[in-house]
Amino acid sequence: MKHRLLPLSFAVALTALCSTGFAAQTQPIIKVDILEPKLSNILSGNIEVRARFTPDPGAPMPEQALVGIGGASWVKMSRVEPSGEWVAVADTTLVPNGPQSLIVVTDQRCGRSAVDVTITNTMNAFSLTSTATPRFRRNFVTEFSPVIVIV
Repeated sequence: MKHRLLPLSFAVALTALCSTGFAAQTQPIIKVDILEPKLSNILSGNIEVRARFTPDPGAPMPEQALVGIGGASWVKMSRVEPSGEWVAVADTTLVPNGPQSLIVVTDQRCGRSAVDVTITNTMNAFSLTSTATPRFRRNFVTEFSPVIVIV
């Protein structure tokens, strides 16, 4: 008889706790507005990323923010005091051409946003001029032949 009442008493206690406010509460969010670049922008080279954070009442303002594009290294954003915007310069040459996601995250789990962008960087090629010795050209071309253009 004692063992049958234990699950029932546990259920009653759990219901009481949930109804008194100990249940999972929604965490206040931080709205992240990516000001630049805009959705579906075509990007190349070094780009400036600008964002503004608007925390809900009770949510702390972020102390750090990072921006990343398509898995390349993350870049720390800096806060611009008069405007309240956060700014960083990201290098798009570190990611492949094509559609990518530009992501801004904060040190607060509830503050993040992303926009879809298209990366279009020119392909780099090495050039050997006619002033290089034939032996140097032969050795260099043998090792790096997929990207060599001999002028």
